[in-house]
Amino acid sequence: MSITAYATVTGLKTFDILIDGVLASSTSLFFNNTLLHLTIPCNFHVSTLSSGLHTIEVRIPNGCTVDSGDRANLVVIETKNDGAQGFQGNQGLQGSTGLQGSQGHQGNQGLQGVSGLQGAIGLTGAQGSLGASGSQGSAGAQGSQGNQGFVGAQGAQGNQGSLGFQGSIGAEGSQGNQGSTGAQGSQGNQGPLGAQGNQGSSGAQGNQGYQGTSGVTGAQGTAGSTGAQGAQGLQGLSGTGASFNYAQTLGTQVTNVTLAGVTIVSVSITTSGRPVQILVTGDGENSTAGGWVRIQLYRDSTAIGKSIFLESDAGSENIPYALTVVDAPAAGTYTYALKTVTAVAAGSFNFGEVDGPVITAIELTGEQGPQGNQGSQGRQGSTGAQGSAGAQGAQGNQGSQGNQGYQGLQGDAGTVGTINFTEGTSIPSAANIDNYSLSAGALFKLTGTTSSSISGFANGTSGRYILVVNNTDKNQTFSQESSSSTASNRFVLGVSNKTIGVNQTATFIYVTGLTVGGNGSQSRWILTAVT
Repeated sequence: MSITAYATVTGLKTFDILIDGVLASSTSLFFNNTLLHLTIPCNFHVSTLSSGLHTIEVRIPNGCTVDSGDRANLVVIETKNDGAQGFQGNQGLQGSTGLQGSQGHQGNQGLQGVSGLQGAIGLTGAQGSLGASGSQGSAGAQGSQGNQGFVGAQGAQGNQGSLGFQGSIGAEGSQGNQGSTGAQGSQGNQGPLGAQGNQGSSGAQGNQGYQGTSGVTGAQGTAGSTGAQGAQGLQGLSGTGASFNYAQTLGTQVTNVTLAGVTIVSVSITTSGRPVQILVTGDGENSTAGGWVRIQLYRDSTAIGKSIFLESDAGSENIPYALTVVDAPAAGTYTYALKTVTAVAAGSFNFGEVDGPVITAIELTGEQGPQGNQGSQGRQGSTGAQGSAGAQGAQGNQGSQGNQGYQGLQGDAGTVGTINFTEGTSIPSAANIDNYSLSAGALFKLTGTTSSSISGFANGTSGRYILVVNNTDKNQTFSQESSSSTASNRFVLGVSNKTIGVNQTATFIYVTGLTVGGNGSQSRWILTAVT
């Protein structure tokens, strides 16, 4: 800050700076003369100030006056963000992985494949030797007479096998009524099969019948619905903030300076390699009219910034000064000092009429390191099992050895399975829904015309999965860890509040044995998805 003013009475004058009406700092200057406009340079450092809008005022002391010829210049520097960007804060810890999403629904059963074509009838093999006759099974009931089938071609006669023992004759089935010629009558029940006679020796192998064409593959079953989204990982810890580093020396009066290289005031600071701002203020008093001297800032023995020239046409006059520069040294410990550049021309100089000069070194830190990365998203719930493929169309029959048997009828396709959610009692909307007692079921509708703040559901059991549908005409809001509901009825949402719109849904799974807020063995409703 730099202002001009003149004294109506000589002596030490103190200028105050007020922030929001509260005294924050002061600076003093000795006036040797009256009615002489002088520059009052001031540097103020306020280490603790809340964020937001503030009002800064300069209070003129008694015995000083400003008029239309005076000027004031006030520059405010928020040193946290001034200058080069500070180093990145330490990376926050990785958030813990979210809970595993729930298993997706079973896909629908695929369609039954088309039955394969009938294989071509193989060549009839040579007749095998006749095996011993097995015991005769009892005859089944006679079915109604069907139409006469065509006679197949006779295979070549094999060698006669030895005669097996005659099986006992089964009871004769009663004669069914003669079916009318035309449509095939339904097959009568098969009588129980008699005991198998000993196997006759095999006749020569007939040529292999042609492979029947493979039936068309049934349509692929519908994919199961995707499992619910895993819970959001915990937020990473905040990065480490860059600390504020500064040093300041409130100097004492330095008198009878005549030589070059004299240290007027100094300060030491250890830096981490960021830029450093150096500010020094004070006043010089010459002993002889026309006496002058040049002063400048130094880092150790190296001059930095620009020098200034102090001179007055009368003796014993106070000349205020203010120097500032931003230095960029490597990390290390340095001493910054205000020194005379030249010897005093004519007489000597005193620095500080009443109080000595003030020097401040501030390492300009960057912003707070960014927040640690968000904990990784909980794993995606596994996709529901793939609906099974439709049954393979039956392969056409292998050409039979010897005479071809008729192909059996294709079995009916299995019934396609379905999954249903049992709907529970609707939840009426209200301004506050706390510890709401859920009925049995997995599907619940929010009904009514009121926007609700929902803090908890009772009747949770480990692994219980529910889907809540907003069937109102208002938005509905779930609150995380609200004290309005008992701890075991509360929600874990990953955020403080989660709102669902009209016809949107929220799904939850009830989990026990959690650690919440440092407390183990907790139970909560975990939000898995919002649609």
